[in-house]
Amino acid sequence: MRACFTSNRLGISRAHFTLTKQLLDETALPITDVALAAGYSSVRRFNDAVQQTYGRTPSQLRQGSLKSPEIQLKLPYTAPYHWPALLAFWGKRAIPCVETVTADCYRRTIRWLSTTGRPMGWVEIHPAEDRETQPYLLARIVIDDVRLLAPIVERLRQMLDVQAPITEIQAHLSQDPLLAGVVAQHPGLRVPGAWDPFEMAVRAILGQQISVAAATTIAGRLTHAFGDRLPAQATLAPPRLERLFPTADQLAALDPTQLNQMGISKARALAIVRLAETVVSEPDLLTQQASLSDTVQTLCQLPGIGEWIAQVIAIKQLEVYAQHWRPWRAYAAMHLWATPPANLSPLSA
Repeated sequence: MRACFTSNRLGISRAHFTLTKQLLDETALPITDVALAAGYSSVRRFNDAVQQTYGRTPSQLRQGSLKSPEIQLKLPYTAPYHWPALLAFWGKRAIPCVETVTADCYRRTIRWLSTTGRPMGWVEIHPAEDRETQPYLLARIVIDDVRLLAPIVERLRQMLDVQAPITEIQAHLSQDPLLAGVVAQHPGLRVPGAWDPFEMAVRAILGQQISVAAATTIAGRLTHAFGDRLPAQATLAPPRLERLFPTADQLAALDPTQLNQMGISKARALAIVRLAETVVSEPDLLTQQASLSDTVQTLCQLPGIGEWIAQVIAIKQLEVYAQHWRPWRAYAAMHLWATPPANLSPLSA
């Protein structure tokens, strides 16, 4: 039974009810845990909301459903979806002990928000084996606080770019002579996201003027030295998922010389520690709550980050030509990065 709504009088969003239905259908979580994951502190209130929306109790919705002892959820997408391209991107950047990439699967350890003591666990993503009208990726999630399941699933959707209107994007970019052939070579190409914005920022600093492989090796050293081990309740994690990327708190407590001794230049070591200190004092700095202009202004004031920001802004050299790629310029960039230069025709005047 499908419900059509944006929210109900109990203030519950469509996304939370979608997750509620998935948890009832696809897992064996107790009703109490499902209620917590949906944002309720009261099972009675949860039961009332489900009854109002679906006309059934949670137990009635669950009857006849196929349940798994683990939290496994479907992440639907509109085909095509270029999963191998995402795996190739993450595979070159996988931090040892934090991420693993195989021929068809991505796994990583996770912490909810980059703050020490936050709930932690791990996730596994791979394509579904069965064929359905609505294709999907399958997420396997292990977290020590089920109440965070809804925001974790939403972040995975963003990271995996499953909600992109890919047909519209491809049609728009294919109108450009430069991109038409490129888009045809890589149908369903998505923009790879990052699990944690602080982790992404630290890696961007590490990656200045060195290779992706070298930056990944240093990120592994950083994690091994200062990152937490995965907790005991997650001991069933797949092999080589052992640590969590260091939090802002952990890196802010360091002296830059500790990073310098690991092969990180003095300038970058200082930049990482100052960035961590800033994120501790301004937790929303790298989140969607902060404006782009304010974030850039704050980052440019930190030592060692000015050149990095300048390099990012330098991408605007393509801005005039790329105006007609709007609003899908990030997808255009992914297609260009995925294509050898010899296969690109010159930019038209």
